[in-house]
Amino acid sequence: MLETVYNNSPVWLQQVFVTAAGLRLHFQRKGGGYGRYLAEALATEKLTSTLLEELRIQLLRDLVGYCLHAVPFYQDWNSKNHLHPADIKHIRDIRYLPIIDKDAIRANPEFYCASGYLNKRGTFQLHTSGTTGKPLTIFCDVESRRRHYAYWERFLKWYGVGSNSRRATFCGRLIVPQMRNTAPFWRHDPVQNNLLFSSYHICDANIPFYLEKLRRYEPAYLDGYPSAISVIARYILEHDLPPLPSLRVVFTSAETLLPDQRLAMEEAFKVPVADQYGCTEMAIFVSQCPYGSYHLNSDYSLLEVLDSHGEATPAGQLGEAICTVFVNKTMPLVRYRLGDLLTAPEPSSCGCGLHFPIVAQIIGRKDDAIRTPDGRIVGRLDPLFKGLSNIIETQLVQTQNDTLLVRLVPAKNFCEKDEDKLLMALKGRLGGQLIIEIEKMDAIPREPNGKFRAVISHVRG
Repeated sequence: MLETVYNNSPVWLQQVFVTAAGLRLHFQRKGGGYGRYLAEALATEKLTSTLLEELRIQLLRDLVGYCLHAVPFYQDWNSKNHLHPADIKHIRDIRYLPIIDKDAIRANPEFYCASGYLNKRGTFQLHTSGTTGKPLTIFCDVESRRRHYAYWERFLKWYGVGSNSRRATFCGRLIVPQMRNTAPFWRHDPVQNNLLFSSYHICDANIPFYLEKLRRYEPAYLDGYPSAISVIARYILEHDLPPLPSLRVVFTSAETLLPDQRLAMEEAFKVPVADQYGCTEMAIFVSQCPYGSYHLNSDYSLLEVLDSHGEATPAGQLGEAICTVFVNKTMPLVRYRLGDLLTAPEPSSCGCGLHFPIVAQIIGRKDDAIRTPDGRIVGRLDPLFKGLSNIIETQLVQTQNDTLLVRLVPAKNFCEKDEDKLLMALKGRLGGQLIIEIEKMDAIPREPNGKFRAVISHVRG
């Protein structure tokens, strides 16, 4: 309902909505104890590897005690296993606890939340479908969210900027209605000093408007999907245009940053490209330092990397990410199966001086991008599933230039209304040029390696 009102409103009223949303997000992210959390995060990054390890053990012991006392799932589990927080003497002692997966949480998310938090003022829901197209509800509270954003601010400071610096964002929010085909393709959030650009209107005909606005706005940094920002960068290179003089860094997230995308952005903007890897569940945060290393923020969460037999992989070897959440007090997941593959962390010897371990390779977010007939490249389409219910699983397959096949596994209550909402969400992001076909299935087949691909494209640009 609110989305329909927004899409049918004039630009000036949409701007009012964006400003109001920015005010709410600013309070949610940077009110209360935010300053204290930031100070703690900045102090932690100066710790030696020995002190950092001691801190991690203490954080884990405190978390286990908290979960056994306050979270129904762990209370129920411990009634049969009788674990005591004092039993946690080393990081490896986390193996005493069970691994939990998305399906279990999806079936009963409240069972994994701390008692008393669900009815607490300031508690809210976050939604993610990850790379599987399956909606997942995560509960959080404002203080935990502020703690989370303190780590993001720490990352920004590695590059000499901060969350109050002027920025331009390219991400999955449908900030400009798809039916709009004239500028402006952006809306301004003055509260957060952020110019929000539509990632769904980027094409050769529109990019000059994007660049003109960027030059006038003078952002200190860009932030968002590499599939969107790299298209802007390639246009600059192809037309031999000057870089943005105000720009100091480009931050990329939510998608796998491909080497050619990084190269295009570095050549076009003449600034560092800093990548980061995280998730809505607040289960992991890996951020790239100015020396190019991907550092695991080990004071943010605990990462195990396990092989196919459930054993810890050696440092630098590929395995499955199992994460333990330190920052979310409402839904403190322990040994959460994230569903992504990455290499086990290695001790840091990076020239940046940080003692956070290094993750050499991250795999699992390499979705294909959809290409529209008018030349737009649209990546990371999972946000459109976040508000949809009665869908167990989805996969998008672009079979031809003008045809998109939507494979879905419907829940028992799936109906025509759900199908209409899905079609509307897809058309809102892809426009009306693609023929969209829906195929209902009992199960969506996996790849030979057992992995699920949320987006498959048989079209190559």
